[in-house]
Amino acid sequence: WARIELIEAAARSGNVRLLPTRANGQPAMAGYRRDASGVLRADCLWVLTLVDGRFSRATKFENPSLVTAAGFPETATGS
Repeated sequence: WARIELIEAAARSGNVRLLPTRANGQPAMAGYRRDASGVLRADCLWVLTLVDGRFSRATKFENPSLVTAAGFPETATGS
C-alpha cells in the first residue's frame, strides 16, 4: 500500500497527473510529471494488477513513449 500512497501524494501535489487507461486488459494510468518550465510531460505508465478483484500490485514503466503509444499526448493540460 505504501506505493499507492506515494502515487496519491504526488498527484495531490500538482506536480504529477494520472489519467486512467488500460494496458493489456489491465487497469493502468498514464503518468505526467511537471518539468522545470511548469509543463506536464509524459513520464511513465502505471499498470495495476488485480487478483480476485482486489488490488495486488502497481508496476511503473518509466518510458514516456508508452504514454503516447497508449493514445495520450506528450503534454497534459490543467493544474
